[in-house]
Amino acid sequence: MPTPEQIWAEADLPARRLAGLALNPAVPQDVLLRLLADAPLAVRMVLCRDRELPDAVVDAVIAHPDPRTRGFLAVNPHAEPAQRARLVDDPDWIVRAHLTEGPRTPLPHRPRTSPK
Repeated sequence: MPTPEQIWAEADLPARRLAGLALNPAVPQDVLLRLLADAPLAVRMVLCRDRELPDAVVDAVIAHPDPRTRGFLAVNPHAEPAQRARLVDDPDWIVRAHLTEGPRTPLPHRPRTSPK
């Protein structure tokens, strides 16, 4: 399985441009859903891992058929703990493994705790 760095290194220029669009907080929800459904893996990685997502997009990520896409949400530092907790029963072990890693935040930042 390629690392995030490898995924990004293999992304072509159009995919990188779409990733920039995915990070734009002004992009409407329907565009984010279209990117999630149709965009290359590098775009889905940036979308699901590196920004805050509307609830409808989180719902779509959790239902996404690609476990790597769901795994990116599991380590998203912008996701609410309750959003990440929805992945606890994911059918793919790799998604649950990413969930146990917690959000990918550099120290000294600390993620919010999971709901009880």
